[in-house]
Amino acid sequence: MLRTLFSATILAGALAGSAMAQAPDAGCALPSEPEGIPAALDAAITGPADKDRACMKALLIPEARLMFVSVGADGTPSYTIQTLDDWIARVKARGHTMLEEKQLKFHIERYGNIAHLWSSYALYSDGKQVARHQQH
Repeated sequence: MLRTLFSATILAGALAGSAMAQAPDAGCALPSEPEGIPAALDAAITGPADKDRACMKALLIPEARLMFVSVGADGTPSYTIQTLDDWIARVKARGHTMLEEKQLKFHIERYGNIAHLWSSYALYSDGKQVARHQQH
């Protein structure tokens, strides 16, 4: 069985100021401070796998990359890097499966108007925990 670690780099500086006003619609709860990013990511991911991901796109810069690290049964690690659009297509293929992301803990380091977020969370698929992740 593979265990998967999901890692995303989020530049909170890209979320500050005018970028916050670029929400695709009023249904996206974009954070005004880095402390709100974990809850906003949970909301953008939680729901049917094939839901509209406009809110997820609004949270990340267009150049964002998602890294999936797996450790095989033999202990050999491997990784895949995807664009946000690649991730959306992969998740959408799961159809109406219900996803739920829950933050376990997070830590934020600030450097001027840039913040680095370290977050640990669990991902559930149809009510079953399928992975624990770190995001930074």
